[in-house]
Amino acid sequence: MPVNKKSLKNLKKWKKGQSGNPKGGKPPALPPLGELMAETLGQVKNGKTHAQIIFDKLFSMALKGNTRAIEILMERGYGKAVASLNLTGADGGPLAITYTDALPPEFKETPGDAPKTK
Repeated sequence: MPVNKKSLKNLKKWKKGQSGNPKGGKPPALPPLGELMAETLGQVKNGKTHAQIIFDKLFSMALKGNTRAIEILMERGYGKAVASLNLTGADGGPLAITYTDALPPEFKETPGDAPKTK
């Protein structure tokens, strides 16, 4: 009977001193994103930095009615809008919370019912 290539019988132990990862271990570290962005956005092309070119394009899109461009500019300039929620009861009074015990009797514990331990 042929042996399946994925069979556990085909597994072999590593030789002493042999790496379990023959391709070289950990993947290379990514460069710091902040440094890359500062370097790239600070580069000058036609007398303007890349950051200024991007801003000009975004501003142009906003003026044409692109709501996402407007949102990005507003959030970067003034911060994200804070959402607030006020819950009040009738006539603006305090909110009343009523607890209803809706458990069926078989799930209710009575005082003195302690879990039985061995």
